[in-house]
Amino acid sequence: MTISNLQHQSQQISAIRTLIQETAAEELDLQGRVKANRASAEKKQHHDLAASQETIAASKEKALLKKEASLAKIEDRRELEPEILREKHEQRIFELNSDADEIKEKTEAKLNEATWLAESVYEGAMTKPREQAQQAQNALDDAKEKLEALTEEAPKALSRLRQVHTHHEGIDTSGGSTTMGTYVSKAEEALIAIQSDPRASWFIGIRPALLVGIVTAPAVFYAGDSTEWTMSLQLIGIPLGAMAIAILALVTTYAGGKNSVKKKLAEFTKYIACAKGTYDHSTELIDLDRRSKEKAITVTRDVELQKAEDKYRPRLSEVDRLLKKDLNKEKEKFKNVGQRLTEKLEQDAQAASDTFDATIAKLDKDNSTSIAKIESTYNDTIAAVDSDESETNERLAQRWQTEFTDFYADAQQQNESTHEAHPSWTVDWSSWDPRTTACDQFPVGNFSVDLTAIGGDLPTGENLQLNGESTLTLPLCATLPRDASILISSSGKLRDQGIALIQHSMLRVLTSIPPGKAKFILVDPVGLGQSFAGVLHLADYEESQLLDRAWTDARHIEIQLATLTEHMETVIQKYLRNEFESIDHYNEQAGEIAEAYRFLVIADLPNNFSENAAKRLSSIITSGARCGVHVIIHRDIAAALPAGIDEDTLNRIPMHIIEDDGNFCIDDDALRDLPLTLDTPPSEITTTQVVKAIGDKAEDTHRVEVPFSVIAPKKDEMWSLSTTD
Repeated sequence: MTISNLQHQSQQISAIRTLIQETAAEELDLQGRVKANRASAEKKQHHDLAASQETIAASKEKALLKKEASLAKIEDRRELEPEILREKHEQRIFELNSDADEIKEKTEAKLNEATWLAESVYEGAMTKPREQAQQAQNALDDAKEKLEALTEEAPKALSRLRQVHTHHEGIDTSGGSTTMGTYVSKAEEALIAIQSDPRASWFIGIRPALLVGIVTAPAVFYAGDSTEWTMSLQLIGIPLGAMAIAILALVTTYAGGKNSVKKKLAEFTKYIACAKGTYDHSTELIDLDRRSKEKAITVTRDVELQKAEDKYRPRLSEVDRLLKKDLNKEKEKFKNVGQRLTEKLEQDAQAASDTFDATIAKLDKDNSTSIAKIESTYNDTIAAVDSDESETNERLAQRWQTEFTDFYADAQQQNESTHEAHPSWTVDWSSWDPRTTACDQFPVGNFSVDLTAIGGDLPTGENLQLNGESTLTLPLCATLPRDASILISSSGKLRDQGIALIQHSMLRVLTSIPPGKAKFILVDPVGLGQSFAGVLHLADYEESQLLDRAWTDARHIEIQLATLTEHMETVIQKYLRNEFESIDHYNEQAGEIAEAYRFLVIADLPNNFSENAAKRLSSIITSGARCGVHVIIHRDIAAALPAGIDEDTLNRIPMHIIEDDGNFCIDDDALRDLPLTLDTPPSEITTTQVVKAIGDKAEDTHRVEVPFSVIAPKKDEMWSLSTTD
């Protein structure tokens, strides 16, 4: 669905107001941005140039100070380093002599140490054979003492065993290679064997008597038990027999033990004799071994002393030769280093000057490069600022020129089409012929648009100037088929102007729609019909039924509104249903039987409106446009609305003209502040001419002639049906 002319104008003015405000704001922002960016670029350029010059000057000063410091250090070195070199040379000479003396001392010390070591080893080694000989002699004496103890212990052991000590003749006492200690150990082992002999040990102490008692006691008890302790031969004989057997066993055991002890005693005696025989021989061997070891130690000492002499005496001679050689080398080195030091000082002085010159040259080059870079950066920044300014101005100008060109062209087209379709009431209407086709809009006035004021101050750029008049006049039109309703709200002061506007609007409806296609229901409770006197001539054309009369009574008003709402119900339920969006879509197919527009024209609302009438009016305002029913209302704002209708419902009327500070204005956010001029109805003569012309033409429009071909069947369908059933 297309928007109404009023909505289009509201959007246009909003767009132009926004264009002016945004363009002016962007231009102002651009000017501030360009000015700030230019100033910033210049400030940065001056700052960077000053900083560069300051940096270069500081670097040159630093380079000069560095050169002077380097040359001063070189002069100090001219005095100090030769002296240091001489001191090092003298120190080296001293060190060489010291090293030579130290080597000599170390060599002599090593010689003395080797000699001392040999003597010390000799002295230490000489005590060892003597100590070993003494230890061997002590061991020999210990063995002798042990031998004597064994000799004394043997008779005692034999006595305890009740054995007789016998002497053995012809024992070989030559020791051979066996030591005395070995013989003593074997003698001790033999004595232990004698003492522990199992058969001889039965005769120690009271063991024999105890053994006889142990054997006899059981025999006594046995004999007593057998004889019931009755004195008899058996009682005495059995114990005596047992005792005899025990004694016999002891005698037999003693004889065996005596032989065993005798053999072991012979070995003991032999080892004792051998041990005594090896004592003197062992003493001689110990002394011989001591003398042999002392001789070997003396030979080793003499060999070590000779080796030390052979090793260290040649070294002492070599030290003097090497010292002389090193001293000559040090003198030659001192001479060469001194010469190189002089050359190095000259080179360093020249290098310091060369480094300073190179640094100054580089700083000058860097300065030129830095200045060029700063200038390049500045030029690039200015170019970017200029580009930003140019592009922004071009963009703003293109948008400005395009939108204003379109606006001017559209405004001109609106005015031309309105003037062409709706001539002024001042022209001659006597020969006017009613329209045969409907016009989609009819004017009710015009409003002025001051382009220099609606959006604030205009931009100042050359390409942002108006390419037409600064003040335009646009027609205020109601739009068919959906936005033809008008509401004029005023106080009593502007009532006449409001009534004049609805009179004008009715005549514009009549001149915009073919005769018979617009019908009116008039309500004039205050004027009693006087408000619509000019158009009441249409009531004379009864067959066209364009209007009946002006209704003033509350009851009649309610009846007329009821009739109108019934008509809307019929249209919705019979014609539109869910097939057509509005009556206009239905009329496009209906052709000759199309429904006419109906306009409910009310003066001085809400006078004489009951609650039911208000409810029906609310329904008409809400749903009437779809059914081809529109309202043209003058409202008295001093009177309260009755129950059944409210402000929100009235605000649904597409065009709302309100009183503001003694003047009429359009109730639209974008158009409210624009000066409004409402059209006035024509003179009574012109009104009569127009009304009669419409009435004459409308007389023929109520007859609908439909050709038979519309309802006739096609040729191939002729006589194809039957009415039998």
